Amino acid sequence: MNRQSHCQWTSAFFGLGDKYREYLWDEIFELAYNSNGGFTHDEIYSMPTPKRKYYIKKLIHRKKEEQKQSQSNNNKVTPGSMPKIKKR
Repeated sequence: MNRQSHCQWTSAFFGLGDKYREYLWDEIFELAYNSNGGFTHDEIYSMPTPKRKYYIKKLIHRKKEEQKQSQSNNNKVTPGSMPKIKKR
């Protein structure tokens, strides 16, 4: 007896779509690269999504704070703001 399948599912139903897959790979790369060795690719890939999102959010916040601190330090010491030494 030959039966035809009436299932209308396509193979695209299973797995991640191309756009999401690339987005996921970008997240994994950025977190692994910017954590300075804090996470490996496999750790990030197997990490639950909410936890990965949390670490990415914290990393972005930390980098912005570092940038503000760096800009603040650069603004404090400029060649024109150096105190002038009076000659005797």
